[in-house]
Amino acid sequence: MVHCRRLSLVVSLAAGIAFAGPPAGGPGGFSRRLWQTQDGLPEETVQAFAQTPDHYLWIGTSGGLVRFDGDQLVVFDRENTPELHENSVFALAVGHDGALWIGTDGGGVVRYRDRRFRAFSSRDGLGNPFVRSVVEDSRGAVWVGTDDGLYRIEGERVSRVDGTPRVPALAVHAVLEDRHGRLWVGGSTLLLVDGAQAYEYRLPG
Repeated sequence: MVHCRRLSLVVSLAAGIAFAGPPAGGPGGFSRRLWQTQDGLPEETVQAFAQTPDHYLWIGTSGGLVRFDGDQLVVFDRENTPELHENSVFALAVGHDGALWIGTDGGGVVRYRDRRFRAFSSRDGLGNPFVRSVVEDSRGAVWVGTDDGLYRIEGERVSRVDGTPRVPALAVHAVLEDRHGRLWVGGSTLLLVDGAQAYEYRLPG
């Protein structure tokens, strides 16, 4: 319960910054409020956050995707959103065009743009549905790290990047673009993707 309350506190602080400015009262000018399942949160296990240009705070939980406006929680799950094949949302990212990219735990990756959801799955070339990381790079390509493979989405096309003579196959836990435009991929190995080149780093031990 302590763990869940800490997560709820993060939601309250982030919402205060995003929508209402620093609230009065409390240490440092912040107030404290908890949002839990009785307030509309589908699960108290929070796994990801993102804020879209329309100022909504999006929360990925083990029980669904939540949109928060500072007061009301709206839940999107497989019961009311057919494109969400699994409720557990593990990763969130916002693209340069304002699109929200949603990485699910077993249901592939979903894009929310212009109030429409669009799922990317094995039919589109995404070979593994367990998404651990989603990042859009400075060139507009979306990188999807899964339990079995690194994928790139450009437009509506999905392609696998690893598992070739140039790039070893790996389970991906994190993806980050550095200030030089290079992509660092961490998981079962450490990989640097620099344009058409890829370099594997083996850590001591």
